[in-house]
Amino acid sequence: MSIEDYSYTVSQPLEGTRLLEFLAVKLPLYPINTLKDLIEKGSISVNTKRASIGMPLKEGDEVTISIPEGTRKYEPHFLPLEVLFEDGHVLVVNKPAGLAVIPERGERDATFINGLLYYLQNLSPISKGKELRPRLVHRLDKDTSGVLLVAKDPETERHLSRQFETRTIEKNISHW
Repeated sequence: MSIEDYSYTVSQPLEGTRLLEFLAVKLPLYPINTLKDLIEKGSISVNTKRASIGMPLKEGDEVTISIPEGTRKYEPHFLPLEVLFEDGHVLVVNKPAGLAVIPERGERDATFINGLLYYLQNLSPISKGKELRPRLVHRLDKDTSGVLLVAKDPETERHLSRQFETRTIEKNISHW
């Protein structure tokens, strides 16, 4: 079995982040649950010691990752997305009905998240080439169309998630 190995040295601005958040930034094509599984299986170490999900990282820490072949990851895939707004922190996209937000059984490439990855890596005038992990703040069912709010960084994701939790963001349903 083939293994992909990665090694990163923690530096600013990621000093002080927890291991899982650090991995989400460094390995944007891997789903969070996949990264959690790799940590739990001992495939990730910090300073040559077995790591835990919530472990805080310090500047200079060495994070080593061994990912077995066949490990699930998202593949960027072109989809014609209707981007309504984009800045350095947020992306607002109109999701059509019939498009799953994340892969369901048997689906791999034609999902909203795959389209977002392709857009951010190849088409975005602001984020092109930055290898950002799109962070879904909320979801819509596959058969539902509507606007999705996507954070581009952990701080924006936390801020927007808190607004959804405290209901300070208003969702409006309009009928055409």
